[in-house]
Amino acid sequence: MSATNNDAERSAFITVGTTRFDALVETVSTLEFLNAVHRNGFTRLTIQHGRSPIPLIPPGSPIRVITYDFKPDLNADYQSAALVISHAGAGSILEGLALGKPLLVVVNRGLMDNHQLELATAMARQGVLIWTDVENLTTSIDKGGWENLHRLEESDPTIFIDILKEEAGFPLKR
Repeated sequence: MSATNNDAERSAFITVGTTRFDALVETVSTLEFLNAVHRNGFTRLTIQHGRSPIPLIPPGSPIRVITYDFKPDLNADYQSAALVISHAGAGSILEGLALGKPLLVVVNRGLMDNHQLELATAMARQGVLIWTDVENLTTSIDKGGWENLHRLEESDPTIFIDILKEEAGFPLKR
């Protein structure tokens, strides 16, 4: 999966969907994270922060940062991104995968009965995304590897649905 972008700017898009994920929004707003993103060739970062507080971008950010809470349609942000960094909600994961975008998924370990971790781990085993947690996000940016991911269609396209059914407790029909 290619992480190239046709725009003059190389953009990363961060989404928390319709929820709150304060720890993720706070982490991606730090100078340490912004420097890591810049080191990896990105010049623009778009943060969709959902119900989390508006992120405060520190002075001296080496990249241009755009923030917003919600939009009716995130498609343009997904399309323009060379990398999507997403919370581990099933809808956001599916949207990124459907568009064929390199996907770095951040699991919220603070959730009870963490189905996010199970879903992200299962999808990572298929080689279609990389997952991390907030504490290791900056390290994951420096580690990279998203250029080696493959599109969902290149693996078994039904795997995502099967994993969701299994996590929800529905019987799998083959």
